[in-house]
Amino acid sequence: MTRENDRFIPLTGRAEIANTLNADIFVSIHANSHPRISVNGTETYAHWDASKENWALAWYVQSEMIKRIGLSDKGLKAANFSVLRNTEMPAILVESGFLSNPTEERLLKSDSFQQKVAEGIVAGISRYYQEKKAN
Repeated sequence: MTRENDRFIPLTGRAEIANTLNADIFVSIHANSHPRISVNGTETYAHWDASKENWALAWYVQSEMIKRIGLSDKGLKAANFSVLRNTEMPAILVESGFLSNPTEERLLKSDSFQQKVAEGIVAGISRYYQEKKAN
């Protein structure tokens, strides 16, 4: 965990923490926003230049979250976000839903929805390591 409260840590600082601790993977968890309130769904990002292994992590996490939370699957996306670019380990950024969408905002505030998101992320990470071990 890079933080356990609402204290801001610069984006490069988040990657530095993971790199210093020699983390095996980096998962950044977010809630999305969009000017149009009708936009909805869940998506997972990896760096545009990420390895196949990194994309596998993104795919497993995205697919396991979708199974549990029931939101629209916006799929995998490539980005050049600082936390993806500056980490030395496989890194993903999860957008669990849209705060700008009233229905998803209510879900994102719900303990049970947050639990389902967490369970999906954990299940995706587990699948990633199982597959990695098998190969």
